[in-house]
Amino acid sequence: MKGDIGMKSLKKIGVLTLALVIIIFGVVACNKPKESSEKSEVTVKNFFENVKRERYEDALKEVRDEDKERAKESINSINTEDAKEIGKELYKNLDYKIISEDVNGDNAKVKTEVTLPNTLEIITRAVKDTTGENIQNFITNKGNLNSTNYTTIRNNVMEELKKPDVTRKTKNYDLDLVKVNGKWKMVGNDELMNALSGDLYRYQGLYK
Repeated sequence: MKGDIGMKSLKKIGVLTLALVIIIFGVVACNKPKESSEKSEVTVKNFFENVKRERYEDALKEVRDEDKERAKESINSINTEDAKEIGKELYKNLDYKIISEDVNGDNAKVKTEVTLPNTLEIITRAVKDTTGENIQNFITNKGNLNSTNYTTIRNNVMEELKKPDVTRKTKNYDLDLVKVNGKWKMVGNDELMNALSGDLYRYQGLYK
């Protein structure tokens, strides 16, 4: 029984991590998708511009099909309303810059500088203030997180994200692309997920 409670608690932590990235693949927008360019770096630009404007379905058009399906399945495990709210606050503070493009046949790697609120710092502080534990220790030890604590953590995270002077973090990511039917598509691997979540996605394996 305690093990079941622990896993449920960890999945609640997962809402606050995966929600930051999976929402892109689970929300349908009304805007028509842009055509992908012949250049891989333009596909990356289209993707991030659509994310910034909450045009998640348009962003989805820039990702290869097999990765879209994997991400859509994951949306069933998160609280969609939380995802919408957190994603809105997170991505309005998104900035990016294309650093370089390396093309090798039908594969490409686009180094992209991504700036987002420091999500790892924010959620770590929220968990510590609520449970008294570091987030990594909390997850590793399968700590219990009741509904009241979850609500407190979620509210604290939202409050931090809404601050006009929210602490932001800048990091470079090597984003992979492949050419599909003559158009560049982004690979929805861990590197992209981390780029969209401020490295929070690296914790997902701990609570599965």
